[in-house]
Amino acid sequence: MEMDRYDKSEIQEGLERIETLLSTDIFGPHNHSHPLVRSAFIDLMICLDDLMFKAEKYDQRVDFVDDVLNTTELHVAKAKQVADVTDLINFFRHALCHLNEANRIHGGFEKKDHGKGVKPRGALIFLNRTFGEGGAFQGVPSKYDDDQSFAIGEHIIYLKRHIERAYTEARKSLLAKYPMINAADYYAPISRSRNMIEKSHVVKQMVEDTPYHRALEKLNNKLNEK
Repeated sequence: MEMDRYDKSEIQEGLERIETLLSTDIFGPHNHSHPLVRSAFIDLMICLDDLMFKAEKYDQRVDFVDDVLNTTELHVAKAKQVADVTDLINFFRHALCHLNEANRIHGGFEKKDHGKGVKPRGALIFLNRTFGEGGAFQGVPSKYDDDQSFAIGEHIIYLKRHIERAYTEARKSLLAKYPMINAADYYAPISRSRNMIEKSHVVKQMVEDTPYHRALEKLNNKLNEK
């Protein structure tokens, strides 16, 4: 299939944006209370969801199911059913971008009073972030000590095992089939090593000065030292 030039431009922009976000330390443990973590994660999910759509359109679906909770039997609406990582990414993208999404409720909603109104099946779980194993909710525990996870509703998505892997697989397959997407990759292997340098960006935040906030800051500093 010949690639639409608009899609080509969007794929180029998406690949660059995802790589830029993943190359920062915004998702590092020392930034766990950073005010822009959520914004970066939403940006990442929007770009990754679009990349998954275009990977399926022009090449093949990224469909691995490792550590993906299958909810095809839980939700009646097909749009809310998750069967593989592409569905999982789409689930997170919509839950993050639409405040009234039922995706944020663990187990979704069920009808009550003969179809008049709905009630939640479980607790509201929205973007519960965990480093390593465990987590605040028993229903969506993180299983890996070497990864971090984000939980919404009944689903959990891992930074390395889901997000980075899905991005890498989609990027590799698209560039192999359509090398013109990235001019630099047309003349060099996809896995080429690049000369990278570190560049720092400073973000200042105004915070409330109270005993509680000072104690919280002290706790954060202790966590950063680990």
